[in-house]
Amino acid sequence: MNRKAVSKLEFAKHATSALFCVVLACMTGFAAYEQQNERSWTKVTATVLNNRTSSEDRHSKFGMETFHSLFLTCEYKVGSSTYKKELQEEEDKSSNVIQLASEKYHPGSTIAVHYNPADASQCALDPAVGKDKLQLWQICTGLFALMAILSFFEAGKSIQLRY
Repeated sequence: MNRKAVSKLEFAKHATSALFCVVLACMTGFAAYEQQNERSWTKVTATVLNNRTSSEDRHSKFGMETFHSLFLTCEYKVGSSTYKKELQEEEDKSSNVIQLASEKYHPGSTIAVHYNPADASQCALDPAVGKDKLQLWQICTGLFALMAILSFFEAGKSIQLRY
């Protein structure tokens, strides 16, 4: 292979990896934006109408395990509209943890929920993904953007070698 063919191949390789990194940076950036957006949901007080527990056997890295869940049926008001929603409050391998949560969120108790201002029928107990996960998305976006810049730089160097 001659030098011109090698530099064209190098350019194609670096340009492709740069474009791939741009796509990844855009995807992770959008995910970070979506996660940040969910943090701006409005908090409102809801009344627990009912709670129910369930158990499910699942495969895990430790073999077959039983996971226990607590589901809450809540009612909340936004303006003149009333909404009713079933939410999963807790999931744990310990039935004791679920039992304690079930006693805490008994029918008639109040709980804070967050609803989507664009669609009040969507609500969550805590829509925030947590600061650590949001920062992870932002770090990934920055790393992919840096990789894209470096790949474009390398692609530019391969063009200079050609001439």
